[in-house]
Amino acid sequence: MAKAAIIGTGSLVFCKTLMNDFLATPALAGSEYSLMALTHTRLDKVHFFVDRMIKDNGIEATVTKTTDRRGALRDADYVVVMIRVVSEMLEAQRQWLPQFGGETVRPMPKVEIPENVEPVEVPLDPALAIANRFRKLAEV
Repeated sequence: MAKAAIIGTGSLVFCKTLMNDFLATPALAGSEYSLMALTHTRLDKVHFFVDRMIKDNGIEATVTKTTDRRGALRDADYVVVMIRVVSEMLEAQRQWLPQFGGETVRPMPKVEIPENVEPVEVPLDPALAIANRFRKLAEV
């Protein structure tokens, strides 16, 4: 089927929930999921959970884990980025905590998006949107 790179799998709750949705979606049967995080601390736990879910429920899917971003992205048809973006938090902080004089408590992360990347409209249910895109890929 298709390969999805899941970048930022350090969030145990969110990643488990999203993977549960992916694995429960029939249109995603046979997909490969590459979990990527910066450290093995939480990555190993999430990988164990997802692998166990696949085996215990007889789900047609494979899951791998890596700390190598490039490796996770290699041959990926889809990329799900689950890193914490703090820009909204920092804006609220500037607005509601004037005692900092417009300065941030944390440094603003720098995120660069290549010009050739097309924006994607994300509906309220991202798992369903990704499932629909996988389904369209399967029809090609």
